Amino acid sequence: MTVWLLLTLVRSGRRHRATAVGLTGRPPGDRALMVGTTLVLVAGTATVAASLVHLNTATLPREERQVGPSPPSVASTVRVERVAAQLRDEPLYVDPLAGESAKALSGIAERVAGAEPPVYTAVLPMSRSDESGGDPEVFAHALHHVMDEEGVFVVVDSAAGTDPEVQAALFGVAFPEDAGLYPLTGVTGTRFDRTAAQALDQVLDELEKLVADPEGEPQVPSGIDFGADPAPEPSRWSQFVSGDFGKALFAVGPVFGLVVLGLV
Repeated sequence: MTVWLLLTLVRSGRRHRATAVGLTGRPPGDRALMVGTTLVLVAGTATVAASLVHLNTATLPREERQVGPSPPSVASTVRVERVAAQLRDEPLYVDPLAGESAKALSGIAERVAGAEPPVYTAVLPMSRSDESGGDPEVFAHALHHVMDEEGVFVVVDSAAGTDPEVQAALFGVAFPEDAGLYPLTGVTGTRFDRTAAQALDQVLDELEKLVADPEGEPQVPSGIDFGADPAPEPSRWSQFVSGDFGKALFAVGPVFGLVVLGLV
């Protein structure tokens, strides 16, 4: 576009100066400039048309992101396996760095010890940078994958100075129909103004309603299920017109051409 504009202005200026000095007809080199201007216009139009088609249909290359990973759905199973090893001996695991001590959770230990179906419970601090992305539900599913046991897997994200977040995953068990669609909704998630022990007591009260369901479909962590369908990739065209390159092409280029023409 800049080249075409320059050639057009050069040709117009030459013809204007030729007229001013009284020359008639085409000034020398005018035909070559006309042909050059036409060729540049045709070539530019074809290039822009082809580019628009490509920009509108192609997507930007980007790092491939794994969405909806297969079990155990975590980046590493090192901590999962360590917790699972403890849960095989005792149904309650309390991480030394958790916001609540094993002593404070002694009442919970007694409840889960005799729970039927089994309730495997882990209380530990979590973060977005850990193996499960800070998602207790993902960690619960990973525990089930490693232990290969039926029952309930409860994980509590507990850190000092924060409200506990409780999530549970059910395998081989289910709530009866009269218990509602998902009775755990009111007792899971972030439990504001409650200790981990208080939150777990409420969860265990609801889990007493469970019945065996060996034919039940395996669950998928809600965070993974939500990300299973990635958002459409932006086209090159949307990135092209929104970036600095489009401004440079359609605005800065012609202005720069006019400046150069004025200098010569």
